[in-house]
Amino acid sequence: MRALKPISILLAEDNEDHAEIIIDSFQETNKLNNIERVADGEAAIHRLKDLFSGMSEQESLPDLVLLDINMPKMGGLEALKLIKQDPHSKQIPVIMISTSSTAQEIRHCFELGANSYITKPVQFDEFYRKIKDLNFYWSTTTEIPSAVE
Repeated sequence: MRALKPISILLAEDNEDHAEIIIDSFQETNKLNNIERVADGEAAIHRLKDLFSGMSEQESLPDLVLLDINMPKMGGLEALKLIKQDPHSKQIPVIMISTSSTAQEIRHCFELGANSYITKPVQFDEFYRKIKDLNFYWSTTTEIPSAVE
């Protein structure tokens, strides 16, 4: 089996319990993962702008952005649109996370440039497993733009 490569993740999630499940799952799968959490889309956009305005070797753009769709201040859809319109961040894979699974919402996310869409299951164990599977995919199967030189 291929070794897990560490992933740098920007997580925008307003729900404390959901954020904890996501962070714990990514950390359990690979302790070298670096996860920074913000509480809404506006904070995610500000963080990305801070990163690419003062980029250094110690701090670079995340490998992956996880956006909850329903958040205060700025929701995930608006944040996704801004991320994919900005030439500095448009190459970052963005995964949308929502409790909704309507075809219209999923289609809209992909139209805006989402790379994946995950529905949050009601059951803790199922949600945890989904995030572990997501981590496994992004850290062993696919190539991330920031890792390709």
